Amino acid sequence: MIDNNQKKCQTYIKIPLTGEKELEVYKDGILGILSKVEIHSADKRMIGHLKTVYKLLDCIQVQDIRSVS
Repeated sequence: MIDNNQKKCQTYIKIPLTGEKELEVYKDGILGILSKVEIHSADKRMIGHLKTVYKLLDCIQVQDIRSVS
């Protein structure tokens, strides 16, 4: 689900979760896939994609769930 905040010129992606544990499962899955990527053989475009995914992971924090519940 996507939510726009026009006052702040920001867009938020909302992911329905059953709780903290489900969020950790998503994070672990993404980190598991990233752990298989061989960075030394990645081209500049792939490195850019990896940086983007890590930035996304940084936005996904368990404390954010706690502050909403």
